[in-house]
Amino acid sequence: PEIHKTLSSLSKPIGSTTGAVAESVDNSLDAGANRVDITVGTEIKNNKVFITTVDNGAGGDLAVLNSMFTIGSSGREKGHETLGNRGVGIMAAAHYLCNKFWAVMRKENGQFVAAYVNFNCDDPLHWNDPKFCSYYIGKEEVFRVLPPELKNQIDDNFVGCAQMFQAVHARHKSARLIQTSLLKRKTKTSRNVLSFIYRELLGNDKKVFVNSQELLPSG
Repeated sequence: PEIHKTLSSLSKPIGSTTGAVAESVDNSLDAGANRVDITVGTEIKNNKVFITTVDNGAGGDLAVLNSMFTIGSSGREKGHETLGNRGVGIMAAAHYLCNKFWAVMRKENGQFVAAYVNFNCDDPLHWNDPKFCSYYIGKEEVFRVLPPELKNQIDDNFVGCAQMFQAVHARHKSARLIQTSLLKRKTKTSRNVLSFIYRELLGNDKKVFVNSQELLPSG
């Protein structure tokens, strides 16, 4: 199907688990977050690895969420040495990294909105095919459908955006190894690490944590 061909083409430049997670962190920083908590773990239900990012940014409404899930919607001011500035970042990252991607957000005094995209859908008829991508509005409906690993990280007063790479592909290895790679510092042979990508932001007014360990700048 054309949708999967498009996503496969866009996701090739992502290149690594770290690169994919960086696209999610970009979304948070672009929304004004000064703290991003990354959690790497294993789903209770099926023992698959998941990665979540939860921020304290501005959050958003259904229009903001829809823009996030629309390829080509963001401008050139987006992204930090990643693909976000091309408007393809998070969808490409999610396709590269996992079987299903979730996002839930809420702005100040707003209502909860959530969406997911299911890359296991073999033959989506169009980008908004409910088998491929669905949206949910209101706290009751959103909390009813969210995976427990994501729902447990937000509460009724949450403002910001929470994202989840669900059922991470086996080629990306175990949760422990992924955590190690996300905390890795720059070396002579590797610059594609979070501590280097965000070196100018970390330690100032921005903080990123990986399983409660603060990410320190390197490079």
